[in-house]
Amino acid sequence: MFRNNDYVKLTRDYLRNIGYYRIAVANMSTDIKDLESRMQDVPIKITDYGPMPGGGAGELNGVERAAESKLEAVEDYKCKSAELKQLSRQIDRLENCIENLPDEEQKAVKLFYIDRLNYGELARAMGWSERTVKRRVSSGTRAVAVMLFGPKAEKKVQFVVC
Repeated sequence: MFRNNDYVKLTRDYLRNIGYYRIAVANMSTDIKDLESRMQDVPIKITDYGPMPGGGAGELNGVERAAESKLEAVEDYKCKSAELKQLSRQIDRLENCIENLPDEEQKAVKLFYIDRLNYGELARAMGWSERTVKRRVSSGTRAVAVMLFGPKAEKKVQFVVC
């Protein structure tokens, strides 16, 4: 099976999910604040192992467990911060693309993808025909795809889908 121009399809998916991405950013920000708090709450003290080299028993003591917990929190913090930065950047790119559309296409794209109006509702709200709405949503979506992915999004590229 072949699918034409997946860049436009991918753009549609991004536009449909932008509201969910914003919620994800808010949730990830909360998670990061929790991790920051967790990292500050873990005091790490120096432990005395006594005269035995290597500390004796193979199990972790309380201080070592606290240090390990803090290291895990730091790694989790780094990972979540990178994910948050990437997702925020993607949202900014999408919003920038939408803002650079011509006014009619911008309104159509926002109402269709973000406000989730169907073609009929959008046509009534804007005073356009449904055909005009479909044309403006489609051309706006293609324009956003070109802004996101460059000129390769304009070409009829075929992808093999298994």
